[in-house]
Amino acid sequence: MNPVLFAIMILSFSTAGILAGCSNSNLIQTEKQTNEVESLTESTRIYVMKTDKDAVMIPNIQLNEKDKTFILEYDLFSSVLISGIYEIKDGILSAKSDNGNNYLFEVVDEDTLKFIQDGSAEIKLIDDKSGIPVSDGAEFEFKK
Repeated sequence: MNPVLFAIMILSFSTAGILAGCSNSNLIQTEKQTNEVESLTESTRIYVMKTDKDAVMIPNIQLNEKDKTFILEYDLFSSVLISGIYEIKDGILSAKSDNGNNYLFEVVDEDTLKFIQDGSAEIKLIDDKSGIPVSDGAEFEFKK
């Protein structure tokens, strides 16, 4: 057999083997990431504020029951992500953001939270015309 042809064949098989190995590794990594996302989705409860108004963003709080983290969204124009950890004690959900602010909610039942302004950081829209304000007693319902 021609030595040049033999070298090309060896190089081709080696490259195919390396690419197959990388491809398999990428598939395993992608599957792992997909499982992590599915696990996160299954353990996250989203509560949306009850309102009759239409808006691009309706205030909501997302609770990850697995790692006890939260995300609070209320202002489309805010560049600040309000997130942190939460705990439930004596029927009160206390969500402490990474920047030190605290947000309190009464746990009415498994599907309803009620915002408590007293003891909570102020939730103020950047532009009052751009969203729905969150006021004391605002109810958030679990989105099924």
